[in-house]
Amino acid sequence: MKRFAAIILVLTAVHFPYGDACAQTMTEVQNLDFGTFGLRDNDAGHTIVVEPDGDVTYAPEIVPGMSVAQRGEYALTGFPANMLLTFGVASSTPPDDGGIIVDNGTSLSTGSGEVFTVDTYTTNSPTTDGSGDATLYLGATLTTSGSTTMYGDGLHSGNVDITIYFE
Repeated sequence: MKRFAAIILVLTAVHFPYGDACAQTMTEVQNLDFGTFGLRDNDAGHTIVVEPDGDVTYAPEIVPGMSVAQRGEYALTGFPANMLLTFGVASSTPPDDGGIIVDNGTSLSTGSGEVFTVDTYTTNSPTTDGSGDATLYLGATLTTSGSTTMYGDGLHSGNVDITIYFE
């Protein structure tokens, strides 16, 4: 089983591919981003849910800002033709027939203070076309700490590891 992996930085436009010396690539078209928002209170865990189809749901305590949340979009090229890429999380066993594994449970922080948890990753489970190309859409859920301590202003960022297994 071959493995292709990439690290995507959440809330920034940086992409670091690595893996076997092979022709597969993952190109970031649009990074997964929870946008700018205000938080009315942090008395409980409040969520922003970004779906792979682009739908976004905000808890009532979260007020969207000028920059709205958006799904991640990644162009995959050079994979086997007509292959379904199923989805799992980092603790999943690699699928026998190829699949996508995302590191579940990323924290976003400014380096100090309260952190957001990002988990419940979802994808569109794409099938490559006859040329071995596909578009991967990535969604996730951001949850506040619920500690009653408010967050500081600023960019909160973290890493998401995406690994694609294929024969």
